[in-house]
Amino acid sequence: MQEPKKSENSTPEKVEKTFWWTVLGLLAPPIGIAFYFQMKRERAEAATAVLIGTMIGFGVIFIGLFILGIFMGAQAA
Repeated sequence: MQEPKKSENSTPEKVEKTFWWTVLGLLAPPIGIAFYFQMKRERAEAATAVLIGTMIGFGVIFIGLFILGIFMGAQAA
């Protein structure tokens, strides 16, 4: 069996670049959540990337505030 020939006008599937969406989620987690819910149906790859960046961003903020709290508590004692 032969595979169907591709026409000359057919374009390959567009590969979505998701790095910058991850960076956006990392630097601005609340905006990342909004973008995730906006894009999750039409641009699933970008939505997943922004969600991953958002989760990492919230984790970094949480750990930073936790460490800051330890230092502030140690100075108060």
